[in-house]
Amino acid sequence: MKVLRFSLLTALLSTTAAFADPIPADLAGSYQALLREAGSPAGLIAMTVSTKGAVSGKLTTEENKTYSFKTTLDYAEGQANPPSAITISRGKTLAPLSLALRIEDISETVKTLVATLSEEDTNDRTASDGFKVKTYGKGEAAPTVGAYTVAFELANEGSEDEPAGSGYGIAKVDAKGVMKITGKTGDGYTLTASIPNGSANQFVMFVNPYKRANSFFAGKITLTQREDELFHMLPTVEGFDFQWKKDAGAKDKSYRDGFGPLDVLASIEPWTAPGKGETLGGILNIDLDESFDIAFSGGLPSSRTPTALALDIKNNLQVVTGAAGSPSTLIGTGWSKIFSGKIDPKTGKVTITINLEDSVPTSNPLRPKLVKRKVTIEGVVLKVEVEGEGEFRFAPGFMLIPPLDPKTGTISSYALEFQGPAVLNALFTSAGELAGTYTALMKLESVTPSGSPATPFVDGQNSTFTISADLKTITIGGRKLPLAGDS
Repeated sequence: MKVLRFSLLTALLSTTAAFADPIPADLAGSYQALLREAGSPAGLIAMTVSTKGAVSGKLTTEENKTYSFKTTLDYAEGQANPPSAITISRGKTLAPLSLALRIEDISETVKTLVATLSEEDTNDRTASDGFKVKTYGKGEAAPTVGAYTVAFELANEGSEDEPAGSGYGIAKVDAKGVMKITGKTGDGYTLTASIPNGSANQFVMFVNPYKRANSFFAGKITLTQREDELFHMLPTVEGFDFQWKKDAGAKDKSYRDGFGPLDVLASIEPWTAPGKGETLGGILNIDLDESFDIAFSGGLPSSRTPTALALDIKNNLQVVTGAAGSPSTLIGTGWSKIFSGKIDPKTGKVTITINLEDSVPTSNPLRPKLVKRKVTIEGVVLKVEVEGEGEFRFAPGFMLIPPLDPKTGTISSYALEFQGPAVLNALFTSAGELAGTYTALMKLESVTPSGSPATPFVDGQNSTFTISADLKTITIGGRKLPLAGDS
């Protein structure tokens, strides 16, 4: 019996060197990794490692599914690995997935998550640049904290069967480094994400705006410092920052055959709302007497198309010039029933609606059908660092145009752009010597009906009045009245 005990103890002691080292304390924490297949996003791994090496995580795939997994890590020679590949069950009808992962302990601040996801030994999806989520202690804050506006634009010109609109986002990074984004894709579907950052101010996003399999909007964000020490992201020069894919949907209001993956470029700039005593026009360097161009990638199917806009003191957008056949901007009501738009100074979001009217032929050539359509436009202002007075673009977005016949057609998406530089408002120029303060003899042309409000002047006497610089109102006797008429 003693011999047996001695033999067992000797065997255990002789194998002690084969046990892995304990998990280093700085290896514990949360990790993120964007999986790719043939270069395209194919899933997201989010997991947490305890101080004892226990792993709990979630795998999100383009199936529009999320799977949980657990394992433990062994540490040896600067790497932490599970004892074997992790098997992820997908029910009775789908083959299980096999997830192999390791953490490379590169330095005190850099931990890289490497992963491979396989299905029946094929279709490998890999991640080689997963990262440990950066944490901040008491009194610390992420250097990127603040508000941002985000533009997601196609890297290449799409076909007629693909949306051309630019997606957008309103983003905020909190003190813990978490970026929360709300916005829309370039075809009008909602985008939301809450994504933590790495030590290099990087974020990965994998979301499914269509809530269906084989669909995603995914990519990587890396914020870098501008000359003014604020942070931003410029689009990559080669390739793409994000990819965008939609599977077919027979009942969709647009692009029912699906599309993609489409290559997308991401532009992110800091946004600071106007403070006390400031105006939105002031922080955008657009004066009340200036205008800027508006452009649509596909053009509006109407002559009632604005070509230049101005920003008023209340952050509303006004049409300054329009295409041939458009109403005159000198007539106060010319565009009021066609165009409305504004920029939200708190977020930088742009919203516009344009009402179209089309005469559609019928069986009776003398009685065409009048079809009314509402074009919706959304986007964001990118407050970029611009040098000099050259041309630049400061607000991208998308425009959704409903079909003439919803029974036979679908919504189309096109890109929107606000283009600088700001130039003198043509309306103010045409106003020229007309706007200003006058004194004139005022007479009533007819008797005022009984019970009507009193006139703001005395009949037959001189009165002073002011015509506004935009020729839209006249102020007389303390009352502001709308002006209507031609030049």
